Amino acid sequence: MVVSRPPGGDSGMHRTDTLDYDIIVSGQMTMILEDGEIVLDPGDAVLIPGLPHRWVAGPEGCVFSIVLLGLDPIASEQ
Repeated sequence: MVVSRPPGGDSGMHRTDTLDYDIIVSGQMTMILEDGEIVLDPGDAVLIPGLPHRWVAGPEGCVFSIVLLGLDPIASEQ
């Protein structure tokens, strides 16, 4: 899927039951994790294996592409 966030758009802290592959298409996005944050620019990509995370769009907003893959619920709990 392709997601567009307005400037300062905030997803709130959340966790998914998927393996997320996110690619920044345009703008800037900050990914906030429990132990720090990472600023991502166009062309940057991250792989999120069901960890709690939050997205905050940069001052010009952001467009990013997401590929979600289902995780094995039993493996996720280990």
